[in-house]
Amino acid sequence: MNLPANLKAHLNTLFAQHPIEKAMCFLRGASPVLTDEVKALLRTGVIAEDSTLAAGLWLYVDDLDRCHEVCQDLPDSLGACWHGIMHRREGDYSNSHYWMTRAERNPLPQSLSGAALHDLVDAVSRSRQTTEEHLVSRQRTEWLALFEYYANQPG
Repeated sequence: MNLPANLKAHLNTLFAQHPIEKAMCFLRGASPVLTDEVKALLRTGVIAEDSTLAAGLWLYVDDLDRCHEVCQDLPDSLGACWHGIMHRREGDYSNSHYWMTRAERNPLPQSLSGAALHDLVDAVSRSRQTTEEHLVSRQRTEWLALFEYYANQPG
């Protein structure tokens, strides 16, 4: 994962316990895992005051309710994107599209165009399985692109 050294050091334990290859296994809904670990991380170091990273971490451990609480107050495109992903994962596709449209208004990682965001919402909504591997893989790639993008922004 391409993260600044200080952030990577804080997150190593979480990612060792729950590597991305095992994270976000379901397209819709899941039981949250490692919530105490994320709570502890959010009280320390570089990410203690960073709501955008917090929203991403709550998604990573499948705590959609906590993610929703955090991303409702994020004013930028990345906050809107986290919000859209959260609604997609809870199965509220029209609301997900709304937030993805808001996310398109500002720069996002080059790998995630607005079309790609909406396409994944549509693909998940058509999927009859919650573990369709190629879509789960896209979901992980999307999360990684957004998390790395924000974590590497100056300031």
